[in-house]
Amino acid sequence: MLMISREKIDSILLAVNASKVSQREWFFLKNLNFIDISTIVVAQAILEHRNYFEDVSDSIECLKSRVG
Repeated sequence: MLMISREKIDSILLAVNASKVSQREWFFLKNLNFIDISTIVVAQAILEHRNYFEDVSDSIECLKSRVG
């Protein structure tokens, strides 16, 4: 059972000027069945995956600077 919510991930992505989680990305996450995982980690993984298809380097840097 997935303990993180799509809304939490969306809010993190929107805060770093990235688009919301797509239906395909959300379906994939739901199938992984992660229980104990940080929404920040999920958002970072999504951005790093998107980096192969679109330029999200600014969003990745913004997320890293906010985390730490």
